[in-house]
Amino acid sequence: MIERDMEDLIAAYPADFFSRHKLTLKGRQKSFAGVGRFDLLFEDEYQTNILMELKARPAKYEDATQLAKYKEELEKRGETNILMWLVAPQISSAVREFLDRIGIEYSEVHEADFDRGWPERDAAWLRTPGVIGLPP
Repeated sequence: MIERDMEDLIAAYPADFFSRHKLTLKGRQKSFAGVGRFDLLFEDEYQTNILMELKARPAKYEDATQLAKYKEELEKRGETNILMWLVAPQISSAVREFLDRIGIEYSEVHEADFDRGWPERDAAWLRTPGVIGLPP
């Protein structure tokens, strides 16, 4: 699984991955000058801005640091009600403790979670070569 595949599916079907949250996609792959490019931006039912960083590999401390930089930039721009969220297939207990300490939400989403049955209207897209790990 590559991050782009993760991003496409989570952007299209956030409720399938985060069923306890009502998320509306607001943006993808936007840049902060001098800070970097984030993956997904959602808004929840409470008007909280949720900036989501996706990793197709185990999470590292640097990922949390990058999210903290994004949050600082959003706050500089006057944004309020911000939640940073790291999504990776594996998050070690040490990284979890660090994320908890700096106030970043996190979820493990495994490759098997992307293989669940998707709506029939999208079945052809999921079988397209080059998408979701199928060879081009």
